[in-house]
Amino acid sequence: MPSFKKEYAQIYDLLYQAKDYPYECARIEHFINTFRPDARTIMDYGCGTGNHAGMLAKKGYTLYCLDRNEHMLTVAKEKFARNDKMHFSTTDARDGIPPRSIDVVVVLFDVLSYMITNKELNDFFRYIQRTLAKGGLLIFDFWYGPGVIHLKPEKRWNEYDFGDKKILRLTSPEHDASNCIVNVSHEVLLFENDAVVERFIDIHGMRYFFKNEIQLLLEYHGFEILKFGTWGNIDEAPTENDWSALAVTSVGIAG
Repeated sequence: MPSFKKEYAQIYDLLYQAKDYPYECARIEHFINTFRPDARTIMDYGCGTGNHAGMLAKKGYTLYCLDRNEHMLTVAKEKFARNDKMHFSTTDARDGIPPRSIDVVVVLFDVLSYMITNKELNDFFRYIQRTLAKGGLLIFDFWYGPGVIHLKPEKRWNEYDFGDKKILRLTSPEHDASNCIVNVSHEVLLFENDAVVERFIDIHGMRYFFKNEIQLLLEYHGFEILKFGTWGNIDEAPTENDWSALAVTSVGIAG
């Protein structure tokens, strides 16, 4: 499935310039200070173009930034080439990070929902379980099933203006309810002086999850839920009006 093509990666930061990265990083730091105040190393799994990681590195943490998409990593590496606290690699090279060497793993902007198969999910949790130090934190958000079903994926379009340049993104979802997956097609048109100069389609398969399903996965892989809520309120359970949920968890040593 052609997701995060080179063309999409190159305009990614423009599409999400309104996302409140500072707020989310402040919340992450709050969770770290509350549950793992001695943390020094953070893995950003699915780091994208590195926006969360860059802000966390400014707080003094050492960041290990992984992504399976080389186009997104290329953008991130260019942005943070002079930051010696940030280390980038593909998820294919993730075993180069020693076991029990990471204090906190963050998996943000619904990256978990890109793991649409049970095998990929279990491989991910096994890897994180052996990479985190004992008592380390795993913090992640994901598409929340009751919210997706209640609010329903809808077609929409967004327009982004930059003077004589403009981006138009048309989003068309197909809901595969039997597999709890939404296949989202983004058709992107780039304009200069009102003329289309580029046009492409980027398709993202997104899986949504339910609380009991997430709890079962976490318990099976040796994680304890510390907080389960939303970015807006971590102390209240998500509702059918919340599209995304947030979990703060801690790991022991299996076996």
